[in-house]
Amino acid sequence: MAKIKKRPSVEYSDVRTSIRDLAKIYKPKDAKAFVRSFIHKYNVQKGYEEELEAIVLEALKETGGSENEI
Repeated sequence: MAKIKKRPSVEYSDVRTSIRDLAKIYKPKDAKAFVRSFIHKYNVQKGYEEELEAIVLEALKETGGSENEI
């Protein structure tokens, strides 16, 4: 029987850092869509949408995002 490889566990602080860095790079216009895409792509547990969206909005403010983006 083949062994199933476990995915390495990722700390939540790593997720926060990653989404903050990606938001600074891509500067999304729609934070909610960006977070949904991130959660789906990187298999993040559901339930963190609001907190991750706040992190994205904060990152956009730091980079000088326009009022329309925030």
